[in-house]
Amino acid sequence: FRLLTPLFQSFTPDQQPILAELITALARRTPVEMTFLLRQICQRGVSSASLRLMRRLLPVFPPHEQEQLRQVIKDASPTS
Repeated sequence: FRLLTPLFQSFTPDQQPILAELITALARRTPVEMTFLLRQICQRGVSSASLRLMRRLLPVFPPHEQEQLRQVIKDASPTS
C-alpha cells in the first residue's frame, strides 16, 4: 500500500491501465483497506486524472465502500 500512494498521486497515461488493474485486484481482496487508502490519498490532494480513475473503478468496490468513495471524490473535486 505504501508503494501505491505516490504512483496514484501522479501517474502517466501509459501507467493508468496497470494502476487500474492493481487497484481492482486490491479492492477485490481487501476492499475496506483499499477504501481507507484511497481516502487518505485524496485528503493529501490528487489530480483530476486520479479522481476520474477512482470514479471509473467504483464498481469493483462493495456498495458501502462505493458510497464512501463517492463522497471522497465529491469532496476532493474542484468546485466549478
